[in-house]
Amino acid sequence: MLNLLARAFTGSMLALPYRLRVPFAGWLMARVLGPLAGYNRRARTSLALAMPELPEPERRRLARASLDNAGRVVIESYSGAAFIASLGGRLPEGPGMAALAQARAEGRPVLLVSGHIGNYDAWRGALAASGLQVGALYRPASNPWVNAHYTRAMARISAPLFARGRQG
Repeated sequence: MLNLLARAFTGSMLALPYRLRVPFAGWLMARVLGPLAGYNRRARTSLALAMPELPEPERRRLARASLDNAGRVVIESYSGAAFIASLGGRLPEGPGMAALAQARAEGRPVLLVSGHIGNYDAWRGALAASGLQVGALYRPASNPWVNAHYTRAMARISAPLFARGRQG
């Protein structure tokens, strides 16, 4: 059932033009799918435990914003080339970029680590589009059918992929 819902969501969103698909996926997740699945309530409960001083309206706002972001990230990650094109050729910035450029020039591999902030595939897609081979370590989905299309979507951004655990 989860696989059918995931495929219905991604399939219907992918039928839309990219510029409409991403905000609509966020809206749909924040206002329909997330609340139906109980994610909104779970987020508000977690926020109340972590930040009891936070007023309830702010917890509601943060929970909705979090679900909106989740919907956007999911459909961006499934959008492959359109997602990479939306990055506009921009590269990550920061003090580590000089070390990355030096390692690239010397033909040395590097290990990059990212948090789940915004779209964690953005830096991977941007670096791959610039010509770097960028792999990804990922946690396999517990549902094998979901995992199959999830890994295909990730591979459209960059490969190789390494499953966390003994197989990866």
